[in-house]
Formats: sequence, C-alpha cells, structure tokens
Amino acid sequence: MWCASAIIDWIETTGSPVTPTRPIRKRALVEIDPNIDRPRGAKRRRTDTAAAETAMAMTNDYTDMDKTPRRGHRLVLTAPLTPGISGSQTISSRSESEYATSSTAKRKRTGSPTKRLYERQFASYPVSDRSFTGLQHCSLAIRDLVIASRDCAKGRKILSERYSEWKQALATGMDEDDEAMFARGAAEQERDLVGDVPSLKWTSRQVERAEHANSTGASESAWNNEVHSNLLEAAIAHSPFVDRVTWHDITTARIHPKDLVPEFALGGLVDSKSVDFCIALKLDTSIQQLLYARGIDGLNHTDYTGIKWEPIVVSIETKKAMSGSADATLQLSTWTTAHIKFLRRLLCEAGNATVTILPLPLLMVVGHEWRFYWIEDHMTSGTLWQGEIIGKTDSALGIYQIMKALQYLAYWANQTYLPWFEKHILVPILHMGNPESMAD
Repeated sequence: MWCASAIIDWIETTGSPVTPTRPIRKRALVEIDPNIDRPRGAKRRRTDTAAAETAMAMTNDYTDMDKTPRRGHRLVLTAPLTPGISGSQTISSRSESEYATSSTAKRKRTGSPTKRLYERQFASYPVSDRSFTGLQHCSLAIRDLVIASRDCAKGRKILSERYSEWKQALATGMDEDDEAMFARGAAEQERDLVGDVPSLKWTSRQVERAEHANSTGASESAWNNEVHSNLLEAAIAHSPFVDRVTWHDITTARIHPKDLVPEFALGGLVDSKSVDFCIALKLDTSIQQLLYARGIDGLNHTDYTGIKWEPIVVSIETKKAMSGSADATLQLSTWTTAHIKFLRRLLCEAGNATVTILPLPLLMVVGHEWRFYWIEDHMTSGTLWQGEIIGKTDSALGIYQIMKALQYLAYWANQTYLPWFEKHILVPILHMGNPESMAD
C-alpha cells in the first residue's frame, strides 16, 4: 500500500487534480444541414409568386364562402323594373346565385319587432300604419269588402234566416243583436251569394278545439293544424267559388326572388318574413303552360311550388294566444311589400307599369281573434290599414262571423281581383307579340 507521504509528494509534483469529463461528440453541421449547398446566411423564403397565389386563394375563400352553386334561374322578373318602362327592356340576366352573393354582403337589421316596425319608414319602400276610422279613407275597390268586414265584426247578417232555429244556441242575451245576426229578405240572398255554412254541431266542435288550444298554451302550429285550417277548409268548401278560389298552408314559403325583400334606405335588409296561410285564385293549366312559354316562371313572390301558378289574393298571419301583434304586423308588412313589388314587375312586363294595384286584403290571427287588415300601394310607398276584429273562435257565433268574412273574401277574389288581374296582367302577357289578338 502507498503511504500518505508518498501520495502527497505525487500530488505536489503533478498539480491540482482535474475532474475527468466524458467527451461529447458534436455532429458537424454539414451532416444535419439539408441546405448545405445554399450560401451561408441566405434564408429560404416564399417566392413573391407563391405569396400572391396564396393571398388570392384566401381572398376567393372569403368572397365565395356564402356562395352556393346553383343553376341559373329562369324567372324573367328578377331585376327591379322602372315604372313606365316595358318589362322586356329592363329584364336582368343575372342568375339567382349571382344575386345571392351580393345580397349576403348586406347586413340584416336586428332588434325587437316594435323597433323594426318603426324602422320601416326608412326602407326603400316605406310602409306606414293607420287605423280604420271611416269609409272616407277607403278606395272604391275595397270599400264593399271593408263594409262586409264591419258587418261581421258587429255580428250583422251572419246567417241566413233559415237558420233562425239556432238562435237560442247562438244568443248573446241582447235581443237586438240576436235578431241582427240573421239576414232576411234581400239580405238573405246576398248572404247566400257568398256561401253556406257548416252545421252547428261541427261549429261547436271547433269551439272546443279552440278552447283546448287556448287553455293548454298550444303552439302556433297546433293552432294552425287543429283550428285555423279547419275554418279555412270549411269556408271555401261551402263557397260557390270553390272551383275558382282555394286556400293553402304556406308556412314554408319564402320571398323569392330575394331582391323583393325590402331594403332600408340607410343600408341593410329587412328580415325576410313569411306568413301562414293564403287565399288564392285557381288558373287553368293551359294558361300556366302559355305563361311558361313566354318566360314567366310563376305568378307569386315566392318559389313555393304549391302556389306557383295560383295568384295570392289574401295573406293570413297567425300567432298563438297571448303573443304580441308587433311581430305579426311586421311579417304581414314585409310579405305584402314583396307581393306589391312583384305585382309591379308583372305589370311592367305586361306593359302596364303605371296601373294602380288593387288594395290587398290581409288577416291577422292571434289566438281566438281574427282581425281584418289591408295594404294600399302608392307606387313608392304603402299604407297598412288596421280594421276590426271580425270574429273569435271562443263561441259558435264568433266562428260563423269568421266564416262569413272568409267567404266574402273568396267572393271578392273572384268578382273583383280576378278581373283586374286578367285585364292588366294575364291577357297582355299571353298576347305578347300578337297585337291583333289583344284588340279582339
């Protein structure tokens, strides 16, 4: 063994001890650099061409993100037509997909229905609201309809005298009103002219359905399916014009073309609104084929196929019980504004751009209550008139009031609106390019 002195002598002769470390081999950069042939300091950059292509692709992505490829739309009435100019001079060739791209760039206004109703005065086609105060404000074209709706509201001449045996079941307790509900003499003939009514048993059953919907807080669709549609079906079925006038559930219909949706003057679109039901005219299929051959792809402001060739006369908006009327009014206003714009385009196409559009009857239903409205066109603006409550589904008498109002609307559609539509729209379009036949 070594002694201590020998170890000390050895340390003194060799210097301070150094802690041994394990050598670490580093790989040369040439072994790991894939760009060894590239001059040092030069960094790989994306070329200007590649960057430009990427930027262009990103721009296209954002531009087309809402664009859905579609076939070109055949309807010739997709562009606004200027009154006084024939439709053939102002028809646009833009496809529906092109319009969809431009329209998505516009923001839709949001807010409460009351606020949006107020903002309609700033729309490209402003609509003002007014309440009916007297016949002096009614145009002649709709005066008889307004009078008939008022009779319904007052319960006058609701039933023919032959149903006087129902008096006890329908009695209100006010003798004068109970007598007024029956049409006698010449008035009975006028009542029968617009249609008959279903049995008292059937009507009582509808009252039960309506009361059940009201007491259980039924949804709007439940009201439509179980109450409102039954009244429409019975009213038209008992009308003498059942072969010429019909009704439809149009809850899935949407305004089309989309440029019919009203725009605010300060920018942005009014929300596209639909209604629940309509009363429309039936046209012969031969007329449909002739119109299609002349480039007309429908006679309504919607592409809903169920009513494509049946011109809408009366639009009906419904809401469940206890719902506010502001949203219903907004829906009626938006829908009928589009309707008026579409009729104006048809008139332009027919060469009758300056012809006055007839007032359009409307109905708003909230729970039990049915209220009469109408909208008048003034070329660049409109007025939505609020009429009276024509009936309620909480009584048999109320249902008969509604039935008479619906049948009178069917009568007006056939006797007043159809002749106007034929004279100013159908006949001129069907005889396009054949002046001699128009003269006949």
